[in-house]
Amino acid sequence: MIKENTTLVNWMYHAAEAYIRREVSYLSKEIDWFKSHEYPVNRETEEYLVIRNLLNRVLKLYQKREYSPALGGMKNAINKLNNLKIWLSSLKVYAILTTISVCLFAYGLGALLPSFILEERDNSKIRLI
Repeated sequence: MIKENTTLVNWMYHAAEAYIRREVSYLSKEIDWFKSHEYPVNRETEEYLVIRNLLNRVLKLYQKREYSPALGGMKNAINKLNNLKIWLSSLKVYAILTTISVCLFAYGLGALLPSFILEERDNSKIRLI
């Protein structure tokens, strides 16, 4: 029952705040992973900061109960957020695959090169290489 001293709870604000906290935490961890491996992600960090500021503006709009602009801003922010997440996950896969490729190349070169250089020539053997 609603009375004079009843306070309405702004559920949209609380739901958006929980979602934003989770997504910002995930992106922050991803960017920290790249930075911990000394991978340059300057542009991605700038884009992350822009998205975070946009999400903070959306929260302020929800707090003021201006739902229509807040929903538009949230839709735009989610789109940018998903694009950045896809880009970072692709970048992470490429970084890991490049590291594995370099290791396999070094191992293969390290294993094959000595056998070609240090192998004694036998006159009776015919090499096709």
